[in-house]
Amino acid sequence: MSLTIAIAGNPNSGKSTVFNLLTGSNQKVGNWPGVTVDKKIGTIFTDNQKITVVDLPGIYSLNAWSEDERVARDYLLANEASLVVQVVDSTNLERNLYLSKQLQEMGVPLLLVLNMQDLAVKQGLRISAARLSKALDLPVVSISALAKNAKAKIITAVEKFASSGKTRPTYEMQLPHELNEEVDLLSSVLGDLAQKKSWNPQWLALKIIEGDLELENLCVEKNIFDANLIAETRNRILQQQGIHPDEWIAEIRYQQIEASLQHSIKGHHSTPKATLTDKIDGVVLNRWWGLPIFLFIMYMVFWLTINVGEIFIEFFDLSFGAIFVDGLESLLNSWNAPDFFITFFAHGLGTGIQTLATFIPIIFILFLAIAVLESSGYMSRAAFVMDKFMRAIGLPGKAFIPMLVGFGCTVPAIMATRALENKRDRILSVFIVPFMSCGARLPVYVLFAAAFFPGTGQNIVFALYLIGVVLAVITGLLLKGTVYKGELSTFIMELPPYHIPQVSAVLGNAWFRVRSFIRNGGKMLIPIIAILGILNNVGTNGTFGVESQDSVLAAVGKTVTPVFAPMGIKEDNWPAAMGLFTGLFAKEVIVGTLNSLYAQEANTKKVEEEVFSFKEAMGEAFASIPENTWALGKRLIDPLGLSLSSVKESAEGAEALEVDEGIFAAMRDKFDHSKAAAFAFLLFVLLYVPCIATVAVAVKEIGSVLTILQILYATVLGWTLATLTYQIFEGHSLFWIISSIVILMVTVGAIIGYAKKTGEFAET
Repeated sequence: MSLTIAIAGNPNSGKSTVFNLLTGSNQKVGNWPGVTVDKKIGTIFTDNQKITVVDLPGIYSLNAWSEDERVARDYLLANEASLVVQVVDSTNLERNLYLSKQLQEMGVPLLLVLNMQDLAVKQGLRISAARLSKALDLPVVSISALAKNAKAKIITAVEKFASSGKTRPTYEMQLPHELNEEVDLLSSVLGDLAQKKSWNPQWLALKIIEGDLELENLCVEKNIFDANLIAETRNRILQQQGIHPDEWIAEIRYQQIEASLQHSIKGHHSTPKATLTDKIDGVVLNRWWGLPIFLFIMYMVFWLTINVGEIFIEFFDLSFGAIFVDGLESLLNSWNAPDFFITFFAHGLGTGIQTLATFIPIIFILFLAIAVLESSGYMSRAAFVMDKFMRAIGLPGKAFIPMLVGFGCTVPAIMATRALENKRDRILSVFIVPFMSCGARLPVYVLFAAAFFPGTGQNIVFALYLIGVVLAVITGLLLKGTVYKGELSTFIMELPPYHIPQVSAVLGNAWFRVRSFIRNGGKMLIPIIAILGILNNVGTNGTFGVESQDSVLAAVGKTVTPVFAPMGIKEDNWPAAMGLFTGLFAKEVIVGTLNSLYAQEANTKKVEEEVFSFKEAMGEAFASIPENTWALGKRLIDPLGLSLSSVKESAEGAEALEVDEGIFAAMRDKFDHSKAAAFAFLLFVLLYVPCIATVAVAVKEIGSVLTILQILYATVLGWTLATLTYQIFEGHSLFWIISSIVILMVTVGAIIGYAKKTGEFAET
């Protein structure tokens, strides 16, 4: 026997904690159809049956104003759940029970789980589950999610419901005579639709009178009634009662909730001089201290994501490379497999898997840190502190989190935009997040800073980071003033009490999101990187082998070099163009590409290829963890590598970057010793097409069309700024200065015009 239950509840009610408590590691992740809201499904195995648990988005009501509310309501209306388990915050009963009333009106089988009872007792409240159950005519279970018997109590209540054989209950809400007449009149014409959908006719009538446009449009489309009939009903109520129908119905619900609580609660909220939450908020929300504290906490999240994540990145890179690339290549060679098989499986699919694996540590650390901030209650405060600044560019305060995360890695930063409530905010955030200079670009900055700007490299790196932030702000203002003019989402914040995060919950949350990235992002990332890897290992003469300047990918790089001529990359400097091309894999690959190609130009001696040893490769992978851990302390002082000022000689820079010193001479020679051309190249690296992993995640979040528009805008912007930099300071070509500006203006105008015409940026 199997049973499906849905977990519902307000945000910060402990809903996710209860879901994790019930399902443990038996969870899988996906998306609700047509949207990017996470869908979590877990499984409980009892002696009698298998119970499937669906975690609905945290919502305050079923009014369907937001995407989360639509997802939850649509699922409930589809009658897919045998039972809805609503997790209720015992310290905020009145507000939480408003959702309970709406669920009860819908006619769904409902079980209330009173969570945080221990906190309610501390506040002077003693809630009788039995009396509340009788008052509401609903089964009620009282728990503290941290208590050992919490899981057993919930499962017992669920099994009791299953054994009762009950179906959808019939519930009639007590209404004032005037409203009841209007509802009865409308219910009489809604009966057939309600019966067909297994909906409560009274609830359906109330929702339409309240102003639920989706349900109203459904009825109009089916010719059940004319839209004018509903408009007349609402106007009649407004004239007779002097209050809008939705406000009147909400007032009735709250009156009934208050009546239900009168005999269910003993005591009252104690009012101490100041709770611990109040004392902490007095500091973290202080007018003067709030922003510095927020920036410090976000800096630590940034630092942990980059530096603690980097402890394990090399391990994942080397170990997965040893298994799926070098190890697989060695195995296929031992079997005398054809070169095509080696290229396809080892350098194609193997490279894709290896690249995907390198993102696991930083994504896990990032979401672990975010889970801690969310569970502790600080995340709401962070959004509050940054709200004023972010709203200036058309975004809510919490959109600052993905922007900050973008300094570590753009992939998890775009995934972090899922925390934003509406589609408009997510699209705008995804458009500007790639301008934050991710950690993968840093090695490229350092390489050029050491080669062209020894002694002042820290200024160059800082300037690039700052330029990215400024361009993100300008882009936000541009979209706010054109595509999203006058469409700023409302931002109502709840500041929940502070909690000590539960270790198992935050670890589970982080791992859950990592699995989501591996499953969803990998579907696109691995095939694309596999294709690029194959092209990088297939020669123009049709031969298969190691990557070289004779590969198909290199030929493409040489072909596109003239496109970069206006920004100072001459025809004989094709390795620079090739580096940009291979940077599509990941931006840190640019350094390896330049090192390899400029080494050939500099006639440096190649080290003879060593025979692969799986044991040595895995030993090197494991050895990287303590080595990188030892270096962690240095990163605390210099997380962005700004100590480049100490690299005053090329030899020092080459040693630090593990490249041949002769490569610096080759780089300077190919760039004609032009600092303007070098800086223009870095500007383009900052802004052009993000790595394939980022593109894959962006497509998943906002769709392919919007992702293409973002790539087009960012790449043209990067090319224009790079061209202007070179031409103003060195090239002095008036033609290219004017042409680059015109190209940018035409591109921006075309994107805005297309967006307005097609509605691609629309909220729905």
